[in-house]
Amino acid sequence: MSNYALLFPSKWLAAADLNNEDRIVQIKQIIPSEEVGQSKDKRPIVYYQGVEKGMVLNKTNAKRIAKLYGADTDKWIGKFITLYPSECDFGDETVPCLRVRQDAPRVDADDEDLDEEELAAFEAVRKRKAEKKAKQTAF
Repeated sequence: MSNYALLFPSKWLAAADLNNEDRIVQIKQIIPSEEVGQSKDKRPIVYYQGVEKGMVLNKTNAKRIAKLYGADTDKWIGKFITLYPSECDFGDETVPCLRVRQDAPRVDADDEDLDEEELAAFEAVRKRKAEKKAKQTAF
């Protein structure tokens, strides 16, 4: 079943776009400041290879990427991260959000120039391996 939030599409990448699954993405571009939301606040936007929508970068996710790849955002280009759907507090509500995993995904050096189809295949293999490992450790 589809997430109801997909009935109300967002200009930006959202937790619902991940369909409750982790997604390995390769950073393509970072726009330092773009107007977002009704208040038109200026926020950085991260674009990924093969992903149409950009992701509004918050401080939590920026810190996680910096921990993985350093503070210089120019050096983040071409690097892989794993996004996952989560929840966070926003005012007095708990809302869906996107988060960056604290560990870098394992990607071979030859995989750094994956196109969208190759990246999807890579993600499928990674998911199958994780499911197999989970079954083995379930006993």
